[in-house]
Amino acid sequence: MPAYWTAEAFGLDQNSTVVLTVLLCTALGGAMWLLDLFAAKGRPVPLRILQATLTAAFTAMFILRFDYLQVTSGGDPWSSALQAVALTATSAALVAVGYVVLKHRKTKPLADAEHTARQLESFSAEAEKDAASASARAAMSRAALQDTVVTWAVSHQPPGLAHEEFLPAITQAIDILLSR
Repeated sequence: MPAYWTAEAFGLDQNSTVVLTVLLCTALGGAMWLLDLFAAKGRPVPLRILQATLTAAFTAMFILRFDYLQVTSGGDPWSSALQAVALTATSAALVAVGYVVLKHRKTKPLADAEHTARQLESFSAEAEKDAASASARAAMSRAALQDTVVTWAVSHQPPGLAHEEFLPAITQAIDILLSR
């Protein structure tokens, strides 16, 4: 809206005012982006030139708005000046907020890297959970098999073989079979 009100100061028809508003918004958005770019790249000279250009542009916006308010309202110059300052300050604040938002955003490669790291972490945690589950199932299967084999072997223990010799031999045989 502040850009639209600035465009109205030129006294153009409705379509031309909208086109000029779009151009002003694009210029202000570009200024935000350039401020961020020059600050991030550590380029003080272009940054100072851009800041001086923005200061001149906001001064011109103030003058245009002041003139437009004087012509359209025909009121007190102080009232028109206060309204023009408020509108210009709003435009400058929008550019400043846009600059701050751009300044604190994450770059696309960094955001992509963080997303990939979160995915890998999720896959890793899932793989660890699956491995632990498989290990627990294997341990339970081994214990069940060993209980079954030992129970069967004890009930079919060959005559003349001592119990103390038979159980360790069966356990060793099971260990050898399951380790392959």
